This record gives sequence, structure tokens and C-alpha cells, in this order.
Amino acid sequence: MVERNSRGLLSATTPVRLLLLIIALVGAAQAQSSNVFWSQVDTYVGLTPNTDLMFLAAGTPGASDSQPRLTLGPNFDLQLWPFLSHIKSSNPERRNHLSFRAGYRYVRNLYGHDYVQNNGVLELTPRVPLPLKLQMADRSRIDLRGLHTGFTWRYRNRLTLARTFDIRRFNLTPYGEAEIFYNCETGQWSQYSYTFGAFSKVTEKVQVESWYKRQTTITEPITTTNVVEVKLSLFFRSFIN
Repeated sequence: MVERNSRGLLSATTPVRLLLLIIALVGAAQAQSSNVFWSQVDTYVGLTPNTDLMFLAAGTPGASDSQPRLTLGPNFDLQLWPFLSHIKSSNPERRNHLSFRAGYRYVRNLYGHDYVQNNGVLELTPRVPLPLKLQMADRSRIDLRGLHTGFTWRYRNRLTLARTFDIRRFNLTPYGEAEIFYNCETGQWSQYSYTFGAFSKVTEKVQVESWYKRQTTITEPITTTNVVEVKLSLFFRSFIN
């Protein structure tokens, strides 16, 4: 049960309990599969109230610290049809019914210099406010993958459910996600994942986020990977959305 103080807000111990729950999930999974840690920085530069340029920089040491990987890429974001959202986020796309992203990803394995990907990304995400101050998003994404073996593409669909809680002057938005991947080469649904995480709007220009993801391949060879990620998002916008 959720504890509330005299003002009807969540107890200050709630974020600690959520963090302990994520740690427990990661610890329980470590004995069963490989584990990966990601760190990421997203930088948004506002062009207009409805458009942003976002630059992504992310890296991981890989499973068992054996396959370090670097990912870089610019993105163009477009948001349409704003609505009154109970989600407290520095990211303006979470306050709009529809968002579109076109981007590029440069992916390099730092040990294997011949392993480089040049990927295009297309995303379309409708959002719907729900009762109880919940918000649902359904992202459809196409990865245009330029691999060293040739060109291929992959479709991904991700469903997200989120809600913001206020703890005195602090806000925390936990969320859950489920995603499934379709591989055009095999003509099969190839893997799925589920994610539990949370983000907090620190200021209008800073947001921090962390999550645990468990990803499983459906086709042979069947593998399971646990991913823990920490992300910092920075926003530079000279106008109020």
C-alpha cells in the first residue's frame, strides 16, 4: 500500500522503496543471464515551440565488460496537439498527443573496429491521458540498419504506462513498458522486452532517469539480457512550451 502524509502526498520513503525494488529485480536476474549497464546523455535544443533537435550520446561496457559500445546520433523531433498532462517532465513531447522523430545512429564496437552500424530511425508516438492521472503512449519505430553484412530493417512497438507522484517539492514519475521486435530478414517477431523505471524533473532544463530492462530473444539461440541504464536529459529552449 502507498503511504500518504497529511497533505495527501506520497510518503518521502516511496522513491527509496522504488529504487530498492529495481535493485532487487536486477539482483534476482543476475544469476540467470548476461547483464549490461548503459549511460546516456540526451541534449535537446528547441527550434520552435513544436520542434527540437536532439543529440544522443550513449555507451556501455557490454555484457561482462567484454563488448564496449558507443552510440552517437542527431534527431529531429516534432510534437503536435498539446493537451493538459499530469505527467511532470522537462520533455515537451510528453505533453502532446502525437510526436514524430527522424534520426541517425552511429554505433561502434570499441573492440572490433570493423563492427560499425549506420542506422536510420523513424518513430511515431501517440499519447493518451487516462483516468487516475495516468498516461499511455504507443510508440512505433522502424530501425533502418546499415550493418557490415548489408542493409536490413526492424520494426519495434513499445507500450508505456506512466504516472507522476508528488513528494513534497520532489516529483517522481515511475513507468512500465513492454516492447516487441519484428525482424524483416526472418519474417518473425524476434525478441521482446519489459522495462521498469522512473524519471524526475529536476528543473525545466534538467531531467534524470533510470530503469531496468529485461530483454529476451524469441528465435534461436534464445538469450536473455538485463540492462540497467542511467540517463541525463538537458533542455535548451528560449521559449515556454
